[in-house]
Amino acid sequence: MGVLRRSGVDIIGDVPWGTHFCQFYQTKEDLTDILVPYFKAGLENNEFCMWVTSEPLGVEEAIESLRKVRPDIKEYLDKKQIEIIPYDEWYIEDGGFTSGRVLNGWVEKLDKALDRGYEGLRVTGNTFWLEKENWDDFVDYEEKLDKVIGRLQIMAVCTYPLENCDANEIIDVVNNHQFTLIKRGGDWTLVENTRHKKTRETLEKVKEREKFFANAIEFSAQPFSVEYPDGRLVMANQAFEGLIGYTGEELDKTDRSKTLTPEEFWEKEQVKLEELNTTGRPVRYEKEYIRRDGTRVPVERLVHLIRNEDGTPQYYYSFVTDINKRKKTQRQNLKLLENEQQLAAELKASNKALEQQKEYLVKFNQKLQESEDMLNRSQKIAKLGSWELDLVNNHLFWSDEVYRIFGLQPQEFAATYEAFLERVHPDDRKEVDETYNSSLHENRDGYEIVHRAVKKCTGEVRTVQEKCTHFRDESGQIIRSMGMVHDITERQKAEEHKQELLEMEKQLTEELSATNEELMATTEELKTANEELIITQNHLTDMVEKLKTSNRELEQFAYVASHDLQEPLRMVGSFTQLLKRRYKGKMDEDADDYIDFIIDGAQRMKDLIDDLLAFSRLNTQAREFEPVIMDVALNDVLNNLKTSITYNKAHISYDSLPVVKADPSQINQLLQNLIANAIKFCGEGPPRIHISAEEQKEQWLFYVKDEGIGIDPQYQEQIFRIFKRLHTREEYEGTGIGLAICKRIVERHNGKIWVESELGKGSTFYFELPKINING
Repeated sequence: MGVLRRSGVDIIGDVPWGTHFCQFYQTKEDLTDILVPYFKAGLENNEFCMWVTSEPLGVEEAIESLRKVRPDIKEYLDKKQIEIIPYDEWYIEDGGFTSGRVLNGWVEKLDKALDRGYEGLRVTGNTFWLEKENWDDFVDYEEKLDKVIGRLQIMAVCTYPLENCDANEIIDVVNNHQFTLIKRGGDWTLVENTRHKKTRETLEKVKEREKFFANAIEFSAQPFSVEYPDGRLVMANQAFEGLIGYTGEELDKTDRSKTLTPEEFWEKEQVKLEELNTTGRPVRYEKEYIRRDGTRVPVERLVHLIRNEDGTPQYYYSFVTDINKRKKTQRQNLKLLENEQQLAAELKASNKALEQQKEYLVKFNQKLQESEDMLNRSQKIAKLGSWELDLVNNHLFWSDEVYRIFGLQPQEFAATYEAFLERVHPDDRKEVDETYNSSLHENRDGYEIVHRAVKKCTGEVRTVQEKCTHFRDESGQIIRSMGMVHDITERQKAEEHKQELLEMEKQLTEELSATNEELMATTEELKTANEELIITQNHLTDMVEKLKTSNRELEQFAYVASHDLQEPLRMVGSFTQLLKRRYKGKMDEDADDYIDFIIDGAQRMKDLIDDLLAFSRLNTQAREFEPVIMDVALNDVLNNLKTSITYNKAHISYDSLPVVKADPSQINQLLQNLIANAIKFCGEGPPRIHISAEEQKEQWLFYVKDEGIGIDPQYQEQIFRIFKRLHTREEYEGTGIGLAICKRIVERHNGKIWVESELGKGSTFYFELPKINING
């Protein structure tokens, strides 16, 4: 404890740990004169600081006073190097003051400060709140505090309002502190406690104390007087003169016992003084004083006796307390007691009604609980949740369905606006935050928004629709927001699927229209050749019209594509083949070419329908996920492509692949489409293809790499769209659906697929399968 610390107060200088001193103040400026530099030094010396405030200086005023010398005070508050709190959060608990609890609190604060790397604890506490009935307990606390601080890394200053302290209390305060600060003539003076003085300083300090006590008594807010036994005044402080309205000189010229005391109190007061003379123990009694203006003031008088050497009374010194407020309070309490008795009678009369209301409320609560249960069930069925945000306290309430939508348990959620934003998809978070805050800043009644959310329990991305309404206080300020959250993921997926079907319908219609035009042109050419050919062509035209009608019926598309649409195409192909065999060379060369066009168009239409059927069945005829050994799946695919591999002299290599949980047939189709494409678009040399997988943090990353013709970067996103082709049919065969099927398969497994490529340098197709879905 011998290491000196900078106190920050010039008159004190450097002091060791364990220093415990006090300050008597009269104004809030007196407090800031000492405490602001005191805490400034503590913050700069890497000490943990704690300021317990009371009237006349509140928490915000304390912060502002520190900001004048430390403009960066907010940084110290944010990192919790300093705490500034009101007295009732530290000294008072359960309505009372307990010294042991507060002492233990200081020690705990010190331990935490040392654990956090601070060198010690610097504190202050203002006692303006202290009531007279708590004084003795607080004096005992100060005595214990002085002993505790003396052996710890703590520095403390206790501030006392001079106007609230009488002479006895001032003595108590000074005795329990190492030194005292008091203002004299505008300057601060340091008065040390005699217990901490060296012997050679004793006499000088005793005199200093006497002067201090005289000043303290003179300027104390407690009325004080000294008088002779016959009633003549020896001295009176300013507070006493202010109480009765007389000056000291005027009091010297009068018999105070008669002039100031109403006659009805003479006898009672004389009895009390005789008791004091007899026992020597201080007496306390109530009386009234007559002020100079003739009004009366009720007081409580505590009188002490000083005797001569022969034992006779020499002086009476008394502490006078204005109890006018107490008397008013007593009268008010009496009135309250009367009102309480009257109220008790009324309450007794209404007990029966209350019991009836209680029974009604019990039934009402049961009905309310049933309604709440029904509401929760309804919200769960509709996937519709509700929420409420208290803007004043930043507290967010969610219904059970909102927790289910976001994949959270109530104990996992911090119930704040910021915690909600964490569950919003990262790409949508800024828009959601700006939409909500702009509705507040623009003072709108509410807002609507559609965004994505990430379920914490599964990582699944859901799409939700939110609608919010704001509520205002009497001044028009928005203080509360209420709204609903609707999980529209399935609805959105249905819309996307609908758009895909519409796109397929459009493409199919275009293909059918083109075929129909070719058929019509061929029919016109063949009419002059043979009646049988005309009948056949009419039949073909009728079949095409049936196909066009079926195409508009989207809800029966899969059935039409699989049966009714393929059957007439087979007839077109069969009859056209028959025409080719029977009439080839018997008509002109254009007719033979037209027949070949019909056969080729019918075959391309069949391939297109087969691929469309496969695309539409990805969701409707999907199998349950099961463990799939990717090495085995790859081997099956290579066997399926064996002819193509041999014909194209393809070299295919692969690493060991993991086991995943997936749809086996779809995984085979995914690998087969990607490898077949790599063989098809190989360029001039033999295809060279490599398949591998890498384990990442949350998913498996698979890739199929080739050294083929490559893909222009501007088309690398478009190739996954249905019917998107980058080459003519003369260059490369295909329907433009294969990669769209791959994309649909990967998305069904909650993954994503993309390509990295440059023209002439080959392509690498990547697809991810999230671990959580694979292992789940």
